[in-house]
Amino acid sequence: MTTGRKAAETIAMILSGKISPEQAAKHYENFYKTGYDCYFRVMYSFYESNFNFDEQIASMTFNHIESREEPVPPRAGIPFNRSKYGVKFSRKWLARLLCGDFWSEQNPLTSFLLSVREWDTFAPFDRAFGCPIYPELAMEEVKAY
Repeated sequence: MTTGRKAAETIAMILSGKISPEQAAKHYENFYKTGYDCYFRVMYSFYESNFNFDEQIASMTFNHIESREEPVPPRAGIPFNRSKYGVKFSRKWLARLLCGDFWSEQNPLTSFLLSVREWDTFAPFDRAFGCPIYPELAMEEVKAY
């Protein structure tokens, strides 16, 4: 649904003369690859954890620290081998990632997933960051970050 919406927006930009078809194709390709690559990184991490997502989430404990974020669990992560990897994150970021927010630069989970080179789905490309559904809210979030 998100990629279909972006395709329609891209076509509208071509028809209005705002960008060339070549620019539009590259822009859409980077957008699509960004989402697809991040989604598959979630899947790769899930498989690497031996399908143990429920136990992984249930084992998380939160330390209440002063922060602009919700409490952050120590050395917790989405489903991946915690003896091999570790990343701190709040529940907000986990929920957003699992609900399809694959384009956020601020999400520490997304940043972590992107850092694991063995999970690269594509050859290097220019990532398209920013919320495709609520871009104005994403901009406010970037300012607050």
